[in-house]
Amino acid sequence: MNAVLGRVHLSGVDKNMRNWLVQSIAPFATVAMILGSAAFSGCEKKPEVYTARENDPVYQKTLQESHANQNKIAKVRENIASQMEELVTRARAALPADATDDQVRTELESHPERYPGWKALSAALVKANADLEKQMGNARATVRARILKEAADRKAVAEGRAVEKASPAAK
Repeated sequence: MNAVLGRVHLSGVDKNMRNWLVQSIAPFATVAMILGSAAFSGCEKKPEVYTARENDPVYQKTLQESHANQNKIAKVRENIASQMEELVTRARAALPADATDDQVRTELESHPERYPGWKALSAALVKANADLEKQMGNARATVRARILKEAADRKAVAEGRAVEKASPAAK
C-alpha cells in the first residue's frame, strides 16, 4: 500500500506528506477490511422453508400434475371397461341365462372371431391398471417425501437454522 501511494498516485507530494497520508488512511482501510470480512463471513442468510405442505407452491403443482395424470389414465381405463362390458353383454346373450362369469370369460376367450378385440382390450386394461398403480405409487412417494421434508423444516425452524417462509397467498 505504501508503494502504491508513494510511487504512483502521490509522486508529486513530498515524503513527509506521503507518510502522513499513509498513516492517516491505514487505520480506516484496516477497519474497512475488518468490517467487510465480518459482513461476508459467518453471517449467512438463513434459508426460508415452508413448514406446511399446503403453502408450498411447488408441492401443490406436483400434486395437481399427478392428479391430472391419474385422471387421464382412469379415463382410458373407463373407456376400455365400457367396451369390454359391451362384449360381455353380447357373450351373455349367446349363453344360457344361468351362465357364470367363468363361462362368459371362456366364451369370450375361445371365440375371438365373435368377440373381436377382447384380448387386446384385456391387455390394454391390464396395462392401464399397472400405469394407474405406478402413478399412485409415485404420488404416495411424493407425499411421503414432502412429509419428511416438512418435519425436517419444522425442526430447522425450531432450532433457528432456518426461517419459516410466508405462504404465497399471504403476499
